[in-house]
Amino acid sequence: VLFRSYFSIEVEDKPGAAAKVTSQFAKHQVGIDELIQKESKKNCTARLIIITDSAEEKIINKLQINLKNLSLTSDVRFIRIEN
Repeated sequence: VLFRSYFSIEVEDKPGAAAKVTSQFAKHQVGIDELIQKESKKNCTARLIIITDSAEEKIINKLQINLKNLSLTSDVRFIRIEN
């Protein structure tokens, strides 16, 4: 089953953080349709909002696990977008 996804990811607000996160999407061959970065009110963090192209559920689940395991992420949330 293919579906689009909405990710909300809190990362350290430092150069290269967004690149490290988006490289995980590339590694899993999940395309990014939209990306927004917002400065957070929390201790030097930023929130990345990413909407993906359609991908298989098992790939999205692996991607979510890898994102949570990155040292620069402190919160990873995921919502499935139904077509």
